[in-house]
Amino acid sequence: MKERIDGREAWGVTVASMIIASLAFGAPYVVIVALKPIGVDFGGYRSVPSAAASLAMLGTGVGGLLMSWLAERVGVRSVVVIGGLMVCAGLLLSSRASDGGAWVLYLGHGLLVGLVGNAAIQSATQRLCDTLV
Repeated sequence: MKERIDGREAWGVTVASMIIASLAFGAPYVVIVALKPIGVDFGGYRSVPSAAASLAMLGTGVGGLLMSWLAERVGVRSVVVIGGLMVCAGLLLSSRASDGGAWVLYLGHGLLVGLVGNAAIQSATQRLCDTLV
């Protein structure tokens, strides 16, 4: 039996890819969307959530180098799973930042969301695009 390009498995991959892409591309912007309320939690300083967003973007760029290398060595699937878990862990840690201080937000958003999580997902996406073209 010939495989159809629009079969059940293809739609499953499409839906999973959209969920992963939404998570990866949306997570760094959470602190930007909630800039004012998060700033109020830190004494009215908007520099704290702005720095967290900057660290996430910087981490994505720097971490992408390592994660691309890792995707070539262990495979794209493992890197995407690790990245998704790290984004979720980073957002969970960032949500507790008002209890622990600005460094918790920087650690959760900059390190886990940016450097490990988002970098892993986006580098794996780039690796997949390179193999398809």
